Amino acid sequence: MNMFTPVLQWRVGYRSGPREYPTIPPMHAHGKHPSFEHALVHAQQQAYISGCLGLRLHARASFPFSPIRTDYAMTPSSSHKYLPLGGDAQLFASIEDYTAPGARPATMLLVHGFGESSEAWREWIPIVGADFRVVRPDVRGFGRSTPMPKDFGWSMQLVVDDLKRVVEQCNDGEPVHLVGAKSGSWMSMKLAADHPQLVRSLTVIGGAVKGGATAQWLADNEATGVAAWAAASMKGRFGTMLSAEAIRWWIELTAQTPLSTMQSYLRWVPTVDIAEDVARIRCPTLVIAADAGKLRPLSETTSWQRTIVGS
Repeated sequence: MNMFTPVLQWRVGYRSGPREYPTIPPMHAHGKHPSFEHALVHAQQQAYISGCLGLRLHARASFPFSPIRTDYAMTPSSSHKYLPLGGDAQLFASIEDYTAPGARPATMLLVHGFGESSEAWREWIPIVGADFRVVRPDVRGFGRSTPMPKDFGWSMQLVVDDLKRVVEQCNDGEPVHLVGAKSGSWMSMKLAADHPQLVRSLTVIGGAVKGGATAQWLADNEATGVAAWAAASMKGRFGTMLSAEAIRWWIELTAQTPLSTMQSYLRWVPTVDIAEDVARIRCPTLVIAADAGKLRPLSETTSWQRTIVGS
């Protein structure tokens, strides 16, 4: 069973309705929790993360005393935009504000990972949406954004410019609380480093500063298609605690990714290297990583996390 733990200490509390409950003592490197995907997205209960950020993020965890909040007194407001990327390409972004009438919430920008879309954050919305205006883009080529051709030339500058465009056009250029998961963390960290005026705080979930080998994934996608690759690989990537129904949901989500986007993206991944950039991040930063993940050891994450001042 994969387990997850934050790289730095964080505090977990819980609440039901408007009442705040006492905070559980900090946990560190060996807390017994599922893989971060399961813990942050799929379990039935919710823990309340408040680290060094002054953010209010909720992680999904197995605490029996933390019922799901159902007392929202909100006026829903939901919209979306298609942002031009040049040529015929567009980037989709949903904009949701479920905070109380008259509130002036800060904006949280959620950036998904490879082979996903903004739908990967769907269970977060009732939770973080109580306190934040939420912007969820479909990263270029994924979800409802325009597919990229198989020979498309990806670059870190390109995807950072895309995120910058999202902040400028979906939040009037005002700084956001930025949350990047998996490969979405690359562009999120680079945005925080290059454009500090746009980022209030940064949360990195399952992130890395260098891309890994993708030749086998690329070959499998080209040989059998995205849906078959997702079905064959998903269970191993999520560990043993996720239900069969949840695994099936993630397979179906990934299967929606165009093969051409997968091909060009997977060819780009091994070239990613932002190791020298992360040391320039100056906003409050929280890094969450798996301590039994199959892709990279925890020590690799802590090696670059420690270069981010105050993280």
